[in-house]
Amino acid sequence: KEWDIAACWAWADWPEREECFPRATGQDIGIDAVATRRSDGRHIAVQCKARQLDDNGRGADIAKSELDKFAAARVEVLVGNGNACIP
Repeated sequence: KEWDIAACWAWADWPEREECFPRATGQDIGIDAVATRRSDGRHIAVQCKARQLDDNGRGADIAKSELDKFAAARVEVLVGNGNACIP
């Protein structure tokens, strides 16, 4: 509730994916999930990462290349498709 998320889907299962991004497929493009905010209905692109914890309870850092893939995917679906479904 505190995250203001009304619903969330895996990228491949998002019901509006084909409508919003006709050229995008269900393949991994760096966006792992799409959430909808409760307050305004806007969409949020989500990338999920999991790391095995060490003895101190800390996971490995996320590499810049992993974040770059997510940023590039978001730009591609926004600019490449010219669609505003994910602001």
